Amino acid sequence: MHNIATIARNSAREILKQRSFLVVLALGIVAIFMGRYLTLFGLGMEVEMFKDIGTTTILFFGLLMVVFASSSTIYDEIENKTMLTILSRPVTKGEVLTGKFFGIVVTVTIAFAVLLAAFLLTHWWFLNFEYSHSIKEQPFFHPQIIKGVVLAYMQVLVLGGVSVIMSIFVGLLPNISVCGVVFVIGHLTDYIFSEFRDVVTNEINPVANFFYVLIPNLEHYNVSNALMTGIEIPTSYVLLAGTYTVAYITVLLIIGNILFNRREVL
Repeated sequence: MHNIATIARNSAREILKQRSFLVVLALGIVAIFMGRYLTLFGLGMEVEMFKDIGTTTILFFGLLMVVFASSSTIYDEIENKTMLTILSRPVTKGEVLTGKFFGIVVTVTIAFAVLLAAFLLTHWWFLNFEYSHSIKEQPFFHPQIIKGVVLAYMQVLVLGGVSVIMSIFVGLLPNISVCGVVFVIGHLTDYIFSEFRDVVTNEINPVANFFYVLIPNLEHYNVSNALMTGIEIPTSYVLLAGTYTVAYITVLLIIGNILFNRREVL
């Protein structure tokens, strides 16, 4: 555990120093603030629209940051032989990959905290200084915003696990492409695999069921409708999504460690 914690701390420090990471974070803050102008024709739903837009913006830039971070801290270090220096010490490949992943988690957590602060600040501005007078009674620290961002954070962590596995073998652009495909399919799994269900027994084909379990169901994290309509997001739902996230990431790390142990880094 000491080796994993040390690698995670050093990886997080290196990622936070990278200009690309800081640029994406800065662009995310600007995009959140500018998102308020996309609600000009909200017709009384301006704040609800902004909640959805802000959460989606944080998700998008979170995905960019996690892919940039995993590519730079794993694939680039393998290619420029920096990984050999790390592995020359008394650490295993499994400890290195796990430590790298948790280093990415630390940086993503910091980034999400910053983006959430920008989101709440813009939300406060919206409530106090914008043109709509029908939504003034909404709380500044709205629980719907917090839960929506937390679910977006979990989704980014799951895709971060996928990105870490891809970073063992490929660079930034293929990594972005694969994560993009997983993102799209992950939000369409229920629709895609419904075609393989028996209309009478509601059972799914065994082969299709294998892929249904294998592919992350990212629709679990989608609360866009709740944000737009004001429906409460139950805390129990967030906790259940968190359990799914931990379980899925654990499986991804196991697979990643197996693959990384077979990967030549010489």
